[in-house]
Amino acid sequence: MSNPLSRANHVLSALLTPARNAMLAIILTAFLLGGYYQLRGWMTVPPGITGDEPSYISIGWESSQGNGYQLDFSSSELQQLYKSHGTTPPKPSIADRSPDTTRPPLLPFIIAVLDWLTPGKELWSIRIWNILCLALTCGLVVRQITKRYGPIGGLLVIPLFVGLDLNTRLYGRAILTEATATLLIALLSLSLMRFSGMARYFRMAHLKTAGMAGLWMTLAIYDRTSFLLWVPIVLTGMVISLRQHDRKRWLKESTKAATVFFGIVIVGFAPWAVRNIIVTGEFMPTGTQGATQLSAAYSDIAWESQGVWSNLEDHHFFDKINDIEMSPLESRIAKAKFSQQAANDWIGKHPVKAAILPAMKVWQSVKPRSISQLILLFFALIGFWSWQSDPLKSAFLIILTACFTGIGMTWSVEGRFLVPVLFVWHCLAAAGICRTLGLKTSEQIPEKTVH
Repeated sequence: MSNPLSRANHVLSALLTPARNAMLAIILTAFLLGGYYQLRGWMTVPPGITGDEPSYISIGWESSQGNGYQLDFSSSELQQLYKSHGTTPPKPSIADRSPDTTRPPLLPFIIAVLDWLTPGKELWSIRIWNILCLALTCGLVVRQITKRYGPIGGLLVIPLFVGLDLNTRLYGRAILTEATATLLIALLSLSLMRFSGMARYFRMAHLKTAGMAGLWMTLAIYDRTSFLLWVPIVLTGMVISLRQHDRKRWLKESTKAATVFFGIVIVGFAPWAVRNIIVTGEFMPTGTQGATQLSAAYSDIAWESQGVWSNLEDHHFFDKINDIEMSPLESRIAKAKFSQQAANDWIGKHPVKAAILPAMKVWQSVKPRSISQLILLFFALIGFWSWQSDPLKSAFLIILTACFTGIGMTWSVEGRFLVPVLFVWHCLAAAGICRTLGLKTSEQIPEKTVH
C-alpha cells in the first residue's frame, strides 16, 4: 500500500462506502448541473424552434390537456411560452391537431405528467427530471467504481461526468430523450450484470433478473424506438452468458430466460404498436419516423456524409411526392413508404457501399471531436483493456455491441447516439484513470452473490 492514494483509499473506505459515495455523487451532480443551468438562465428558457424539442413539448402539453397524442404549434399556450421569453415561437404547421406517428411516447408522457403537476407550462420541471436522471446515472457509476477502486476512485467520476463530458451538460437541459435513455440503459446494464453473475446458479433469481432487463428494455424502446434494434443483441448476449456457465443445462435455461425477457418486451411494446397500426392503417408498428428516415441511413446522401444523418428535406428528397391534397397523416405515410423503398433499392444497387456504411457510422459516432472527448476515449480504452473479467464487463460488451449495431443500422449524429451509454463509457473511463493512478482492483468490495 505504498501509493499515497491507496493509503487514503484505505482510510476513507470505512467512511465513504459505495452507497454513501453514490449518494454524495447524486447530490453533487444535481447541484452542479442545476446551479449551472440556473446561472445561465437555461432552466425556463424554451428551446430553439428547429429540431425535435418543440415537438416533444407540444405533444406533452396536448396530452396533458386531454387533446390526444398530437402536435399543435398553433396552441396559444405554446405560442405564449416562447413570446414570454422574447423568442420567436414555432410556426403553425399543417400537421397541427393530427395524430402524431413520429415520436415515441415516454418523454411526452413524462412532460404531460409534469405539465399537469406544475402550474402553467413550466419547462423547469422537465429539466429537473433530466438532471435527476443524469445525477442517478452518475451515482450508479460512482457505486461501481467505488466497489472496485475505493472511494477516491469513485469521487474521480464526478469531475469526469459533470466537468469533462460536454454531453451531460448539453442533454441535461435539452428537452430530448437522451437523459431518460441514459438512466434506463444504466439500469439495463446493471440487470445484465446481475443476470450474468446469477446465471451459474440457475435459480429463479436469474429469471427475475431477465424480467427486470426486459422491463428496462421496454421502457427504453418507449423512450426511443430505435432501441428495438438492441433487442436481438441483448438477448443473444444473455444466452451466451448462460452457455459459459453450464453447457449441459444451457438450452433449457436459456429458453426460459429468453422467453421471459422477450415476452416482456413484446407484451410491453404491443399496445403502442397496435396504436400505430390503427392510426396509420398500415403495418407500421413503430410509426412513420424510422421508415421516413431510412434513406438518411442508406442512400447516396448517407454515403456522401459518411454515415452522418442529413435532413432529407434539405436535399429535396421528397419532392417527387405530390402530397398537396393529402392530409398530414397521409403525407407522412407516403413519405415513409417512399423512403423505405428508395433505401431498399439503393442497398440492392450498392451492396458493397451498404456493407461499409455501418462501420463509417460507428466511426463517426466514436471519433473524438474535442480534447475532452479524446481524453474520455483514451481512458475508456485503458479501462476496457484493464477491467478484469466479471459480470459487469460482460454487460459492457453486450451494451456496446447493441449500441454500435443500432448506430450501424441507422445513422450517426456525431456522438448523440452514444449518450445513452454514458454509464458504460464513464465506468470504463474512470477505471482507466484509476489504473493510471495506481489504484488497485484488489481493493474491490465484492458484489453480493446469490447461491
